[in-house]
Amino acid sequence: MLNRTELEAKTLPELIQLCQIYGIRPEGNISDRNSCIRVLSSFPQRAILEFRKGKGLQYPKLNEVYNSLFAVLRQLGQPTDAQLALMRATLQGQRMDKSTEAYYQTQMFRLWYIRQLIQEVLSLLK
Repeated sequence: MLNRTELEAKTLPELIQLCQIYGIRPEGNISDRNSCIRVLSSFPQRAILEFRKGKGLQYPKLNEVYNSLFAVLRQLGQPTDAQLALMRATLQGQRMDKSTEAYYQTQMFRLWYIRQLIQEVLSLLK
């Protein structure tokens, strides 16, 4: 994050570009340097304050999240050895020749990939 001194050294077009990069709008007139500097210097603290007050992004109830994600994993099932081998081949860019088989290969890969992502989310929540 840039501090107020660093922001004051920037030109108005640079400040406007920073606002666009972060996706924030200056309050009031966008062509007012002070308005840009004010919003750019205050958004990090504002974001943390909102988070601490439970506004916007917040901690989930982990037991509910775990239960929901484990339920999805149970519904997806465990891949068999043959299915895992096909997933490894798919990761290497190998595709089945027949269109019907290629379709099922793609569907199976998507489900396997979803399963991998859910497992990663569970490990991040620990």
